[in-house]
Amino acid sequence: MEHAPPPPPSGKDILTGPEVESLLHVSRTTLWKLRERGNLPYTKVGRKYLYLRAEVLAWLRDQRGRGAQLTIPLEFPVEAGKR
Repeated sequence: MEHAPPPPPSGKDILTGPEVESLLHVSRTTLWKLRERGNLPYTKVGRKYLYLRAEVLAWLRDQRGRGAQLTIPLEFPVEAGKR
């Protein structure tokens, strides 16, 4: 039995840089650092960086509990005892 290939990503499945920044609550610089260090998967088309929503969310899930291991500082550090 042959399986049909998955459908191509739709517009809602493909995110631009500003959309990923908003989704992850990070600055443009932080997104650049994640991309340049190979932490966050992306595709470059011409001069645009595009991200698959599923890959960004999978990456985010993989980061749970790794806050201390990330080399990028938090944009808004949480004070001790506050969340």
